[in-house]
Amino acid sequence: GEFGSIKLQLETGLERTRHGMGLVLAREGRLEEAIGLFQDVLRKKRSLQLRAVNKNGDPDIGKLLCDMARGELKSYNLRDARCNLDDAMKEFAMCQNISFGNDYLKEARRIERRIKSTEDESFHFLDNTSEVSDITPATQ
Repeated sequence: GEFGSIKLQLETGLERTRHGMGLVLAREGRLEEAIGLFQDVLRKKRSLQLRAVNKNGDPDIGKLLCDMARGELKSYNLRDARCNLDDAMKEFAMCQNISFGNDYLKEARRIERRIKSTEDESFHFLDNTSEVSDITPATQ
């Protein structure tokens, strides 16, 4: 009934606040704490989503997953960053009224470019490292 709806709204607001706290932690460079908080918020938001009347994708969950991807990227966890970004894009795809120009989608595309750029830099570094390792040390 009405009480259930109010409770759901309060819980949703609380998780949005906790998401914001995670963003502050990330800005302070406390990435591990931020990502842990984001993961907890994601579990709670998924639970709230299951109880909601509207079972479509939730843009707030997509945004949270983008923030998780950004945190993982800053921690150089490229695989986790990629997984979170892929999950964000799936969430956005399930959203009914989200346009291509949506700010969350624009942010996801920026993160995608940063992940790709970081992957390219990492592979280039690894290629250069393997060339160096092929050199045998001079004997005296």
